[in-house]
Amino acid sequence: MKAQVLIGSALMLAINGHVLANNNTTQVTQFGTANSALATQVDAASVANSIVIEQDGDNNQSEGEQTNTTLASTISIEQTGSANMTLSALQNGSESASIQYTQVGTANEAATAQISAIQSGVLISQSGDANSAGYVQFNSTSDVVNVFQDGSMNLTGATQTSTSFSSIAVNQNGTMHSGIGFQSTGTLKSLSIDQDGMLHTAGSAQNDGDNMIIDIDQFDLEQTANAIQLNVSDSSIQIEQFGLQNNSDVEQLAGSGHSIITMQSGDLNMTMVSQSGTGNMAMVTQFGSTNQQETSQGNSNASAIAFQSGTGNIGSITQ
Repeated sequence: MKAQVLIGSALMLAINGHVLANNNTTQVTQFGTANSALATQVDAASVANSIVIEQDGDNNQSEGEQTNTTLASTISIEQTGSANMTLSALQNGSESASIQYTQVGTANEAATAQISAIQSGVLISQSGDANSAGYVQFNSTSDVVNVFQDGSMNLTGATQTSTSFSSIAVNQNGTMHSGIGFQSTGTLKSLSIDQDGMLHTAGSAQNDGDNMIIDIDQFDLEQTANAIQLNVSDSSIQIEQFGLQNNSDVEQLAGSGHSIITMQSGDLNMTMVSQSGTGNMAMVTQFGSTNQQETSQGNSNASAIAFQSGTGNIGSITQ
C-alpha cells in the first residue's frame, strides 16, 4: 500500500519528482511494507524548501535530496518498523539548513551527507537494536552533527573533511554499541562520544588541523576507548571511564602543544598514553584497584602526571 500527501505553494510532485523555486513543501506518507519514497528539490537559488517523508512498516526505503543553494531548507524523515533504510538525505550548497532522521525499530539504516554547507545541522535519532547511522560532511563551516541511539548493537560512523568550526556529538545508551568519528583538515573542531551501558567501543581520529578536541565519556563495564590525533597542533584529548574492566588507548603523533587527560574510576582498568612532538602534556588519573597505566612521551618540553588511588595498581612513565 502506498500513500502520497502533497502540500506546497504550488502542489509540487511529492514522490519520484522534482521541485523548483522557493517555499515549497514536499510530503510523502506511506503505510505498509516494501515501499519506496524519493523526493528531490533542485533550484539555483532555492530558499526555505522542505521535504517530509513518513513511513510506517518494514523494509521501506526513503531518499530526500536538496541541491544548490538550499538556504534555510529542511529534510525530515521518520521511519517506524524494522529493516528500513534511508538511502541518503543530501544537501549540496546549503546554508542554515537542517536534516533530521527519526527511526524506531530494529535493523534500520540511516545515511546522510552535506556538501559545501554553512551553519547547517544534522540530527539522527534511532531507538531499537542493530541500527546503523552514517554521516559525511565535506568542505563545510560551522556545522553541527548530533546522533542519538538507544538499544543494543547500534553503530554510528561520522566523518567531517575539510571543515572548520564544526562538531560531531554521538550519544549511545544500552549495550554493545560502536561509535566512530573522524575529522580531517581544518581548525576548531570537536568530536565527542558519550556511551552509557556495557561492552561499548568508541573510536575517534583527527588529523591535519589545529585546535581540535576529542572527548569520550563511558559509563559501566568493559568499555573500550581509542583516540588518535595526527599532525595536529594545540589540540586535546579527554577520556573519562566509570566502571570495571575498561580500556583506553590514546595517541598524539607529531605536532606540538597537545594535552591528554584521562580518568578512570573502578577496578581492573587500563590506560595507555603515547605522545610525540614538542610541548605536550599528559595527565592520567585512576581510582580503584588493580588498575594499570603506561605513559610514553617523545621529544622535548613534555610533562606527565600520573595519580593512582587504591591497591594493586601499576604505573609507568617514559620520557
